Amino acid sequence: MSIEVFDNYFKEGRKIVTVKDVEPEQFIKAFSQHLKRQGRFELPKWADVVKTSKAKELPPSDPDWLYVRTASMVRKIYIRKGMGVGAFKKVYGGQKRRGTCTNVFTKSSGKIARYILQQLEEMGLVEHDEQGGRMITKEGQRELDTVAVQAAAEELGCGVHRFSYPLSPGESGDQAMSIEVFDNYFKEGRKIVTVKDVEPEQFIKAFSQHLKRQGRFELPKWADVVKTSKAKELPPSDPDWLYVRTASMVRKIYIRKGMGVGAFKKVYGGQKRRGTCTNVFTKSSGKIARYILQQLEEMGLVEHDEQGGRMITKEGQRELDTVAVQAAAEEASFKIHYLHNSMTLAARRRKTELRLTVVDRWVREVKGPTA
Repeated sequence: MSIEVFDNYFKEGRKIVTVKDVEPEQFIKAFSQHLKRQGRFELPKWADVVKTSKAKELPPSDPDWLYVRTASMVRKIYIRKGMGVGAFKKVYGGQKRRGTCTNVFTKSSGKIARYILQQLEEMGLVEHDEQGGRMITKEGQRELDTVAVQAAAEELGCGVHRFSYPLSPGESGDQAMSIEVFDNYFKEGRKIVTVKDVEPEQFIKAFSQHLKRQGRFELPKWADVVKTSKAKELPPSDPDWLYVRTASMVRKIYIRKGMGVGAFKKVYGGQKRRGTCTNVFTKSSGKIARYILQQLEEMGLVEHDEQGGRMITKEGQRELDTVAVQAAAEEASFKIHYLHNSMTLAARRRKTELRLTVVDRWVREVKGPTA
């Protein structure tokens, strides 16, 4: 959810929504889906074969059970700080069946709880408490409250709250796309939350325009004369090609961390024409890729990965997701504008047909039926 949308939600006099204001089942479902879409939570190899307790006979049947357990645990830390592995072993424990003997309480797995807490710490959602256990971080509280607002909005029948885009650049605010129509666009299962939920061409176009408007990306002097590869004969004809290449590269880093200059040279390479000889693959320019990565680092969108290459930063992920939401809103606005024009044209046709019918009836009454 973009920052503007999140702020506008509270400007309308609504009750401030936090995790505590949403039903547990509703929030856990929303946050587990949020974790799955983000892709920051790494599933271990044993996720589909491990039992959650020695009292269980089989592993969980739900393939997304680890996301659900993580959402439940981070909510409990939000509500009550200081909970650690020992506390969660008791919370998720249960009765062990012993046949004809009396059932006894058995704690749940400690490894699962420990792994989840470690992943939450790497994601920056929780941290160690001085008095023991874990506590929610400011970043974690902000993210959980944002998901809670989304969950509350979905309960009211709204996918994303309160966008207002004009149907066309020439129209006034009174003719802006209705909120109900825009919300219905997202009710079709198209929840736009991250970059992965938007078409690549759509996001790259939106983010390249975003970079150009911001002015933080510095264009080098050679931008209009450089070739992107030795296989090319001329420089790019698009004056904004460097913004487009930057948007494409930062999206690839978002999707798959660890990409560096060498990887991008292969990604943007192509076939070199050699006349009557067979074409050969040629890598793209390394200087261009290196310059773009350096600019993205200065902007705080990417950083060096310990295992090599670059990875997206938290600030970069937030900015890219915001642009993704805005790009989806523009697509919805365009579709509603097209639908509006189609309906207007159809209404004009019906009005014309009605006029012709009235005129024809008047002619028949005055002149009588024709031979």
